[in-house]
Amino acid sequence: MDMPTKHDLDIRPGMRTVRLSLAAGETVKTHHSALTVAVVCTGGRGRLVVGDEAHPLQSGVVVCMAPRAPHSVHADADEVLELVVVHAALAE
Repeated sequence: MDMPTKHDLDIRPGMRTVRLSLAAGETVKTHHSALTVAVVCTGGRGRLVVGDEAHPLQSGVVVCMAPRAPHSVHADADEVLELVVVHAALAE
């Protein structure tokens, strides 16, 4: 299976924004980020699994995650999944 297509949209200190495209049926295995993460679905359908909780994804859905939250992404078998992912260090 191919790797997801990832394009940096913006990189600055404490923040990175990427566009992620998963082929139909493709999965990004469980991983985590040291930063707060917001995932915005811009097209297609799939699911984002954060810990033990699955979040259905379709255009317009936004899911936010705390730093170090384990998560994986799964595109539906019949659709390309398009996401914008923002990693940010938030001030406390």
